[in-house]
Amino acid sequence: MSPAKRGTGTVADFGETAAREYLVQHGYRIVGQNVQIGHEELDLICETRETRAFVEVKTRTMRPDGPHPWGTPSNAVTKSKRRHLLSCARQYNLTHPTKKQTRMDIVEVYLDPRADGALAVLKIHHMEDAFGA
Repeated sequence: MSPAKRGTGTVADFGETAAREYLVQHGYRIVGQNVQIGHEELDLICETRETRAFVEVKTRTMRPDGPHPWGTPSNAVTKSKRRHLLSCARQYNLTHPTKKQTRMDIVEVYLDPRADGALAVLKIHHMEDAFGA
């Protein structure tokens, strides 16, 4: 993904676009983005031939190999957040049944905020089956 200027969207939006592109490049088909279910939202829903993955995207402007005073981006997916995401995924599967295996993934996107105001992807870390589905 090419660098983008800050101010043309949020860091989260930029990270979500980067995650989406990454998943497509790795053989996933995106079937939903920012899907609202009640008061919650599923960032991405993607599928392969065998799998439906509900993907939570967490983006941070930090070095992936540096110190992490608050932990990695995935640490922001708390027990409460996981419970809400699982509930949303179950609701989605009730209204969009599938015979595919389903799982909950997390994609961490690390961005470099450049001095010129651009954002660039440093690293994307895809955690498949990050927590129970």
